[in-house]
Amino acid sequence: MSRGWVFALLALVVAVTAAPAAPAWQPTRAVELVPAGDPGGGLDLHARIIAEVFRKEKIPPERFIITNMGGAGGNIARSYLAQKRGDAHVLVVESNRAYLAELLGTTRLRVNQDFLPVARLTTDYVVWAVRRDSRFRTARDVLDAVRQNPTSVSFGVGTVPSNDQFHIIRAAQSVGVRPVQLRITAFRAGGDLMAQLLGGHVEVISTGLSEAITQFRAGEVRLLVVSAPQRLPGELAGVPVWKDFGLDLTVEHWRGVFAPPGIPAEAMAFWVGAFARMRQVDYWVGLLRRYNLFDAFLPSNQFARTLEQERDRALALLRELGVIQ
Repeated sequence: MSRGWVFALLALVVAVTAAPAAPAWQPTRAVELVPAGDPGGGLDLHARIIAEVFRKEKIPPERFIITNMGGAGGNIARSYLAQKRGDAHVLVVESNRAYLAELLGTTRLRVNQDFLPVARLTTDYVVWAVRRDSRFRTARDVLDAVRQNPTSVSFGVGTVPSNDQFHIIRAAQSVGVRPVQLRITAFRAGGDLMAQLLGGHVEVISTGLSEAITQFRAGEVRLLVVSAPQRLPGELAGVPVWKDFGLDLTVEHWRGVFAPPGIPAEAMAFWVGAFARMRQVDYWVGLLRRYNLFDAFLPSNQFARTLEQERDRALALLRELGVIQ
């Protein structure tokens, strides 16, 4: 072989190896993004923010078709996803109901098996709110009252079982109070719950920060504690977290993205990378700030482990409440 042919072959090898590798998998058509809730709710908001950021920042794929599937506590959307086995062009936006429904027996579909976690995206923390004229000045005051007499404090939540309820139960357990001893009343929704508090029908409500922030800003309620791992910035810097009271307690009401079972590993890697890229852009960060949401990103493998831990904790609490055997 002549020296010229040798140099030509070497040049070809260098050119091939230096060329950027094509993605192992990428969408070949519009992606269906399914919020497991009705239009106007938190899950719908997340889906539309995702679609907007991907389009504006030109993150592939740039086109999503949003299909709302509310009802049945998210079971309709999760069933739809499970039926799309192997199709990475369908994603569902869901919350911690992903494992609660299975524990309560309303579905046989189980997270990490029948639908797969892709990425946890955001969280809304839970607060204890009281009227501005409440007898309780701190969360410790509430726990002291509950320890002396578990029925002496009336709590309100939006629904049961829920993170709002678990936020009360886990704190009360730290002072030796059993869940069944507590007075917890469930109301229809966040707005109705706040009305019950302001009307004096309950003393303490456990609700999402986003549900309480307006009345907090108006000076109608005080926030005794927020379930974040550390104090939040800005106007919420003065609100204690449980660590301030010596308790290792965090409750996150997260939203995340799930995929059908059986999708290729390359497709999962694509989506994890796409959402990791999304969370880093300024436009996404600004939208979270606008809607009082907090970054809680976890990639698929870490999200899956966290889900199993949360499921086990919820299972123990529901058994103590006598909801399940």
